Amino acid sequence: MLGLNALKGRLSNIHTPGGLPDIFVFATPRSGSTFLLELLHAQPGMKTYNEPLSVRKAAMRRALGVENWREATILPNREEKYLSYFNALKTNKIPELNAPLYRRRGRFLTSRLVYKIIHGGEDLVPWFEESLGALSIILIRHPIPTVLSHTHFPRLPYYLDQPGLQNLLSADQIRFTQHIIIYGSPFEQGIVDWCLQNVAPLVCHYDPGRIVLSYEELTLFPREIVSFLTPKLQLTPIKNLDRLITRPSGSTTDSAQETREFFDGMASDRYFLVEKWKRKVTGREERRAFEILNVYGIDCYEMDNFLPAQKFRLIP
Repeated sequence: MLGLNALKGRLSNIHTPGGLPDIFVFATPRSGSTFLLELLHAQPGMKTYNEPLSVRKAAMRRALGVENWREATILPNREEKYLSYFNALKTNKIPELNAPLYRRRGRFLTSRLVYKIIHGGEDLVPWFEESLGALSIILIRHPIPTVLSHTHFPRLPYYLDQPGLQNLLSADQIRFTQHIIIYGSPFEQGIVDWCLQNVAPLVCHYDPGRIVLSYEELTLFPREIVSFLTPKLQLTPIKNLDRLITRPSGSTTDSAQETREFFDGMASDRYFLVEKWKRKVTGREERRAFEILNVYGIDCYEMDNFLPAQKFRLIP
């Protein structure tokens, strides 16, 4: 018997796959993923799943048999369980995760799916592409502002207990990670957390043919980014693009007052959004952040530059 939330979800959406590949956006928190999700939701027939691997969602915990971040992080037989879970989402068998019709993302008839993946599966991007026939986007943001926007890192103590990720790291990287988890400052722990979420897609499983999109380029050049993504993701032109790129996304209620003022028209320079973090850290902290990135071989950002490194830029 369906519960109330499942019944509401069942009545909120009828999904019939239309033949185009689904899209998986793998993102670290506060990287512009909500904004990107809204751009993709502007597509006709697009249905969006927001953070389907978050333990905050009761339906996810029930489907994967987990109760907390530790269990979700070290989940055994992930590929088998993920395959069953995402096939259930694809066939609309977990209606509790459907957005209500009165929300921005609510839509009654849909034919294509986009998933915003945060807090899980980052080391399995090639598997998602092969097993679920997905198109993938890796969405990144400079690690320092990402860390500054967080106060805790719930998966950090458990990453090394996940064999899939541990097998991607060298013995020196594992020892370094263990040291920072135990003795590191909150800033160092945050940078290591960022690295562990990104080392697989950006280093171990890096594919130059896969889309790696940065928060910085998405913020500074939204029209150009949409033009780039349209053929890559088999999208149709977005008719209300100008309205979307000037409207705050659903996540900006969690942003600093100065960021909200930008979207309210009180600031005029988009560079403000991508470089304001420079005023909040010391040179020593920035150097330490890049020392940590170097341990994991991550080179998507460079010292003294808030934009991604040239090989990771989509806009010349």
